[in-house]
Amino acid sequence: MEERILSYIKQYHMINSGDHVMAAVSGGADSVCLLLVLESLRERLDFSLSVFHFNHGLRENAGRDEAFVKELCEIKGIPFYTDKADVGAIAASGDLSIEEAARIERYKALDKAAALAGAQKIAVAHHLMDQAETVLFSLCRGTGLKGLCGMRPVRDNVIRPLLCCSRDEIEAYLENCGQTFVTDETNSDDAYSRNFLRLNIIPELERNINSRASSHIAGAADRLSGVWDYIAQQTKDALSDLRTDTGNISISRLEKYHPVIQKEAVRAFILEKVHTIKDVGQGHIDECLDLCRGQSGKSLDLPGGIKVSKSFDEFCCSSVISENESGMGLADKEFSGRADDGENVSACIMKDELSSEERMICASVGKTAYKVLLKTEDIDDAGEIMKAIPIKRYTKWIDYDKIDGGLEIRSADKDDHLYIDDIHKKPVSEYFKDRKIPLSRRDEIPVIADGDRIICIGDGRISAHVKISKDTRRILKISITEF
Repeated sequence: MEERILSYIKQYHMINSGDHVMAAVSGGADSVCLLLVLESLRERLDFSLSVFHFNHGLRENAGRDEAFVKELCEIKGIPFYTDKADVGAIAASGDLSIEEAARIERYKALDKAAALAGAQKIAVAHHLMDQAETVLFSLCRGTGLKGLCGMRPVRDNVIRPLLCCSRDEIEAYLENCGQTFVTDETNSDDAYSRNFLRLNIIPELERNINSRASSHIAGAADRLSGVWDYIAQQTKDALSDLRTDTGNISISRLEKYHPVIQKEAVRAFILEKVHTIKDVGQGHIDECLDLCRGQSGKSLDLPGGIKVSKSFDEFCCSSVISENESGMGLADKEFSGRADDGENVSACIMKDELSSEERMICASVGKTAYKVLLKTEDIDDAGEIMKAIPIKRYTKWIDYDKIDGGLEIRSADKDDHLYIDDIHKKPVSEYFKDRKIPLSRRDEIPVIADGDRIICIGDGRISAHVKISKDTRRILKISITEF
């Protein structure tokens, strides 16, 4: 099994020479197996290893589990990190399920520990049955093609070396090694949705349909991942072709694409323009396409305060949620942390949508959600304004007229750059390097960009090309706040 895992790690380029890998170890069979396999392979792959354990505060035996993992690490001489949270209280206060709150808090703590340890990679112990369970769970709740792809072997800095192994193989490996593990009694409680699938549905499928059902479902998810990657690239290319000078979508050009690309392009466009499309389902996307085929001037309200409309040959989208209407409740629910296979959620607003009336856009960068308030102001005396610019990390004042297309809050891209003076520009990667920001942390830093030109970096520098000067006549005030 180790050789298959080694091949799987190499296939997906999970670990590079010199990496520091932090393994998430609960003390259960899967994570203990992960620890032993990584320990066995670390010399061959030339990486260092540490362990993180998270206490969810849900079980009386949680202390026992932590002690078990700590002792195992001490025996093997592996650095050990731990953290805890009252997940039950967090779930109740945030209107989340226990499972969801546990996952969010676990990943938040894991990311924090990895940064503290200087780990480039985080290894988690999901296996074939977990993949089958994830796909079935998504399918039963309702999902698109992306949801059927399940968990990726690699997502950002998270790796899943055991995704090629079955639970039976994991238990056999531990038995062969003579290694004990602890058992979480809540895993046998089928009141939890995922436990119900794992304890009841999947065993029935394997008994009565096909003994390799889990493997086949996981294999299908892997093949669908390739299909989704292709569709995602086609959608990205299509959006470049569909975008009009005003930043909207050309309906006449949209209609020339395959229906699948039409739907994904509309979905991606809406996501670009507003903070989230969590509650926008396939039926809503179909309604958007019906809107495109209808009369100009018509509009449609979507969940989450999203308004779409048709204006002649253009499909338009904007958010109609004010700061007061959205409140922190929306922020808590939509941006409550990192999902098992979640992605960054960027947000955009076009230049002509900005005004003296304060606008808000929200985005999730890394594991943190941000609220950005934007407001323009006409000025008579730039000199006085330059003296009044607040010296605050997350408050930026810039020259509105120097913005080209619009603003996007997101993580930095490899092609991004900022101007250090009126002529010279610097890749944002060099800016991060100069400030000695580790590679593992760079995706966690929000930037506000106009295309590939950085306007400002979260709590850092404003690009010289948008700074207020004596010729400035209209400013844009930007305030960035963590939820």
